[in-house]
Amino acid sequence: MLTRVGDGLTHLSYDLPFVFRPIIHPHEVVLVYLDESSHKLLDQPFNVPWDRSLHAKLLERLKAARTKAVVFDIVFSDPGPNAEPDEQLIRAIQAHGGVILSSDYVLTKDIGGMLIHTLTKPLESFRKVAAGWGASQLPADSDFVIRRHFPTSQDLKSLSWVAAEFVGAEATQSGSRAYRERWLNFYGPPGTLASTSYHQALFEDGVPPGFLANKVVFVGQRLSTGFSGELKDEFGTAYTRWSNSFSPGVEIHATAFLNLVRNDWLVRFPTALEIVLLIVLGGGAGYGFTRLTPRTATACAFAGTALVVGVAWLLSRYELVWFAWAIAVVQISVALAWSVLVNSVRLYGDKRVLEESLSYHLSPSRVQQLLKQPELLKRGGKEQQISILFSDIADFSKLAQTLHPEDLFDLLNSYYDAALKSVHAYDGTVVQLIGDAILAVWNTPVEQEDHQARACLAAVDLNQQLIRFDASEAKLPMRTRVGVHAGKATVGNLGSKTRFDFATIGESVNLASRLEGLNKHLRTEVLATRAAQKLVDGQVLSRSVGFFKFKGFGQAIEVYELLGRMDSEKVEATRLWREAFAEGIKHFHRRQFAPAEQKFGLAIQLRLEADQNSQTEGTVPREDGPSRFYLERIVELKGKLLDEHWQGEIEMADK
Repeated sequence: MLTRVGDGLTHLSYDLPFVFRPIIHPHEVVLVYLDESSHKLLDQPFNVPWDRSLHAKLLERLKAARTKAVVFDIVFSDPGPNAEPDEQLIRAIQAHGGVILSSDYVLTKDIGGMLIHTLTKPLESFRKVAAGWGASQLPADSDFVIRRHFPTSQDLKSLSWVAAEFVGAEATQSGSRAYRERWLNFYGPPGTLASTSYHQALFEDGVPPGFLANKVVFVGQRLSTGFSGELKDEFGTAYTRWSNSFSPGVEIHATAFLNLVRNDWLVRFPTALEIVLLIVLGGGAGYGFTRLTPRTATACAFAGTALVVGVAWLLSRYELVWFAWAIAVVQISVALAWSVLVNSVRLYGDKRVLEESLSYHLSPSRVQQLLKQPELLKRGGKEQQISILFSDIADFSKLAQTLHPEDLFDLLNSYYDAALKSVHAYDGTVVQLIGDAILAVWNTPVEQEDHQARACLAAVDLNQQLIRFDASEAKLPMRTRVGVHAGKATVGNLGSKTRFDFATIGESVNLASRLEGLNKHLRTEVLATRAAQKLVDGQVLSRSVGFFKFKGFGQAIEVYELLGRMDSEKVEATRLWREAFAEGIKHFHRRQFAPAEQKFGLAIQLRLEADQNSQTEGTVPREDGPSRFYLERIVELKGKLLDEHWQGEIEMADK
């Protein structure tokens, strides 16, 4: 129940005490990283498994250095391309005698909600000579932070548990209580544990004398920058929200191992005890504060908050116990607010109703700005230059017919949580949520000089946010189409004195909607007019996809596809097929259909090859949608007599 009503506060209760604890440097482990320098110096590609003869050589070196055990956060589930490196590694594992291997364990749900357990073990020939093997899965919370040990059982043991069991950790030999819930006790921010690069560990003089002796060595990946096709093994920790730094998975495995060896993991108060404490505290504060004057109630609230925070820190630091204390702090704050409300209900009530109404449309910072400028809330409309974002879920009707209504409702709520973050991050105003569609605007009700750029950046971020959201969902695929335009529209407040209900009317809104629909024909995801796109040339990677005439609009509109945030790697990875498409559309506009066909076909081929080279597991290479669209148009146009004034614009009569 606690996690349902306050996941964020519960996570904060666990995370915050670590910030004020001293950093500890355990001496029992050393991390050996397959990092970027090792990839380069050892000539190992980023997108294929390493040569296993290198792992064999590493084990020989670690055996010579008298290491206690070696834990591989690498799943050797398939035979290598050559048998000899596999044989070398098998002999090295057997010779060392203390090698722990990883298995891949995945728990998912199918469309019907049934749990599917998938366990990928190391090769049998490897398991026979290894000291043990365990699951390398890390149980992430809803915010993708790792806070708990993998729930080890008799049937499936975690990688860290098997390693601790091998070295004789007392926790692994304590009977039925061995498999209870444990919470990670981080010793410091990412990078705290002793580590070295793989290429340095290969050589005797690569690390200081005795650096590896009598240690348990964990071997795993660490890449600080992204590479095409590479699934990064990085996770949030208790320090991530403060430092924005992430920990390699192998470091978290090593931390769990150290907790077991050192008997210093964290435990949480039983749920029933937490509920009783929160009910007593919340009820007592809620009643007691209303009996006090506002000044006395405020002083008691501060004192109570300090007491709760202090007790929570002491328990976490010295007793290795934590509880959802942040909820108690919020309860105290709510109780204080309640006491203020009781003593000034009318004034506070009016402001609260207005603030709640504004929050449906605006980001929290914009809400506060408007509350300080009430003149902006006057009813009525006016015409002004704005930027408009219109988004819609592709094939939503099919999704609606497939899912149970309650599941669909929950899915849409989660979808909007993800989508609206991007709008609010750029101070956009959400005008309407219509089923699966979002209408948002910029430069109103408060002026923004860079409103076009804000709208485009929000569109790109919204697309990426929803791609990540779709990847995290176990339901049917959800892809969002977005259209962005900048132009004149009539905007204003149609609400009452205490309700802010924004409306936006005009051709510019219709054009943004038409652009969203054009994505379906071009097989694209984010389209923008030149009027909106021109201010983000250096920030967003984009390309012109031609000129289009929409029903109800006299002039052809130049349309751009927004491909994502600008970065050198993305620019280079997409350069060849973008250039081929640009050449093709140039020929198309000049009625040179034969060379246009050749260039569009080349763009499709080059994009497929680029996607295949950068393909991550579970993704399918996609052809270039605009190129396919123009190839289909060329087939149609070859049989028509073109007007002498035609310059390549496409008429979308039904849109």
